[in-house]
Amino acid sequence: MEMWKSLEEIKIAIDKDLTGESLSDMYHLIESQSFPAVLDKLMPPGIDITILFSAEDVLEGGMHEIAANKLFKEGKQIAHVTGTMDAQADSEYRYLYDKFGWRTIVYASLDLVQYSIPSETSELSVYIINNPVIFHSSEPDAIDANNFKTAFASLKLALTAMVLRMALTITGVASLRYLDSIPGALFIVTKKFIYDYNKTAKTLYRLPKRQENRVVSLEKVFDANILEWIHRSISNMAPEDEEVSAIFKSKRADNTKLILEAVLRRFKVMTFSRMHERMRFYHEDISMEHADELFFALFLRDITLQRESEKLRQEIMLAERMQRHLLPESLPLSDKFDVAADCRSAGNVGGDLYDVVLLDDGKLAVFLADAAGHGIDSALLAAVASGAFRAVIDQVTSPRAVLHAIDNALRKISHPGFVTAAYLIFDANGNRLEYGLAGHPSPVILREGQFIHSHDPPESLPMGVKLPQLHYFASLDIRPGDLITVFSDGLIDTRNSEGVTFEKTLHELLSIHFDLPLHELLKAVFTESDRFRGNVEVEDDLTALLIQIKPD
Repeated sequence: MEMWKSLEEIKIAIDKDLTGESLSDMYHLIESQSFPAVLDKLMPPGIDITILFSAEDVLEGGMHEIAANKLFKEGKQIAHVTGTMDAQADSEYRYLYDKFGWRTIVYASLDLVQYSIPSETSELSVYIINNPVIFHSSEPDAIDANNFKTAFASLKLALTAMVLRMALTITGVASLRYLDSIPGALFIVTKKFIYDYNKTAKTLYRLPKRQENRVVSLEKVFDANILEWIHRSISNMAPEDEEVSAIFKSKRADNTKLILEAVLRRFKVMTFSRMHERMRFYHEDISMEHADELFFALFLRDITLQRESEKLRQEIMLAERMQRHLLPESLPLSDKFDVAADCRSAGNVGGDLYDVVLLDDGKLAVFLADAAGHGIDSALLAAVASGAFRAVIDQVTSPRAVLHAIDNALRKISHPGFVTAAYLIFDANGNRLEYGLAGHPSPVILREGQFIHSHDPPESLPMGVKLPQLHYFASLDIRPGDLITVFSDGLIDTRNSEGVTFEKTLHELLSIHFDLPLHELLKAVFTESDRFRGNVEVEDDLTALLIQIKPD
């Protein structure tokens, strides 16, 4: 008995302390949160709640008739809490344990106050909303004075601000701020007028400060397409329909682009609140008796960024698919050359690409390109470069002809940016290498672990720039066992937390592990790059291409 007396005192104290005014000041705690999410954060662990909105549950023969009779008698409240600490052992509540598995069950009456102004008088009238609520747990004795205080106060805060805020605002005075806890713009409307709106709606449409008993014509606020949809939806909504929705293109008050998600939902005033039957809504002379049929809650949510993000996401997915198609599905097999390559994008979409083609005459053509930056723009430039390479390699193979053709293709498009590239062509016997560079680092060549060709990038310009073409061309003899490597500047210039580039470490790794199988050496390059960089974020795409001349 002491426990139930304590719970009763706590409940009465909370009702006294948490008034409509204090609750409405706390809406910022749960702004943009769903009702279940709020309760998950606020409720003590192990305690669940059930709110009884249906009268059938508490009337004679209802599921919770026993508890309802202990809380209310002849419409008057006679107790604030009731229940059991172990329904499994309590014959009165055993049926709830058998049905739901509840052992601790505490019923409480949830009281919410609304201040309203009847049409016949300017005096405030107070109306109390009573809904039984059940706190329950699968464990016995799970509720004590401390966690009940937390649970009841949390529920009252969340329920007031998240559920009853709409029904308590049409003619409310002290509770007007409940509307402002709704994420997005909320209007209480009929077919002709706006009766109420929250701060988001006021800002979105630059509406005047709300004045009691003043309504705003729909036509003064909404675009013709939204207005026509509201009229049509209200006229055509069947009794069983709860809501309709649509997407609209509109403009903000400052004339900037706006995409809105609109939801028109039946606003059943009488579902949650007990208002005086004589109350009427001005301008249309709507009595409370018909309010459920004529009032609607119109939610408008700004989804401009969401739609633009979705459009961007689709563009990225397209560019990702495009980029995957730019890279060869497999590398050619040859009795003269061994090839290994990998390309890792800094973002979802990169600007690096490589291609390796074994030509009909036995020559091996190797192409590595790096479009400026990374992302969709660089991927599009890379796609043009890749397409141009594939188109020209069947016709000409000399470095000069290939780079000039790709450069000319890039210059013809209006897309801004540029592409650096290295193109290598090996003769069929693996004895001679010719290459061309367009603003790209030189290939690094090792023979038995010693560098035989590695120097600073010679003077050359990227492809696609609006300047006279300036590419670098060279050739040299090679022999079986030589290792030829080409890297993107993103890999060479990778920096660690001290600002040191990866180039020196990369060269040391190549000279030490040059005799590893090519695929293992490639893996070691990227592993060492990750280790060297540490926690520093990757800023550019990383591409490595390794070619080894097989022994005779």
